[in-house]
Amino acid sequence: MCSDFGLVFENKTGQKYSKSDEHMYEKLCRVGNEEQAIQIAQQKLEQCIREGKTKPTEMCPCTTVHELVGEIKGKSLRKIN
Repeated sequence: MCSDFGLVFENKTGQKYSKSDEHMYEKLCRVGNEEQAIQIAQQKLEQCIREGKTKPTEMCPCTTVHELVGEIKGKSLRKIN
C-alpha cells in the first residue's frame, strides 16, 4: 500500500517519496486535491463502519487522519477570520 503511494507520488512530482520531508504537505497540496482526498477518506471510513469494522486493525486501508486534518484546518481558518 505505501509502496503504491511512493510510486504515485514519484510519478506526479518527479521526486522520490520521503516520509521525513518537511515540505511534504506543500508538495501534496500542489499536485493533489486535498478536499477530494478528505472526501475519499470519509467514504472509506463510512464503508468500514457499514461493514461492521470498528477496530482500527480491521479498517485497512482506512484511517481517521482526515478528521484531524479537518479539525486543524478549521482552527487555522478561525484564527485567520
